[in-house]
Order: sequence, then structure tokens, then C-alpha cells
Amino acid sequence: MGGLKIAYTAEMSSGPMAMIIPDGDTDLQEKLNAAINELLDSGYVDELAAKWMQ
Repeated sequence: MGGLKIAYTAEMSSGPMAMIIPDGDTDLQEKLNAAINELLDSGYVDELAAKWMQ
């Protein structure tokens, strides 16, 4: 992928999701994963999906 890698994948109610970041940027990957997991664990992603992806 020319210096890019898939940092996060998930199956959402609207379909698959992925986030691509520069290869080797582990600091960014860790921060993104922490933020995404916090949003998932809090239920906020489910709230947004229920509101906007009906």
C-alpha cells in the first residue's frame, strides 16, 4: 500500500470500516485505537448509529 497500513478494522451496522495511517506510526495507531475503543465502550458509537444510520 505504498507506506500505508490498516490501523483499525471493525464491522459496523452500516458495514465494514477501516482506518488507514502511515506505516510505522505506532504512536498515532495507539492513540486512535484508544479513542475508538473509548467511544465504543461508552456506547456513543451505538447512539450515533441509531440516530443517523437507520
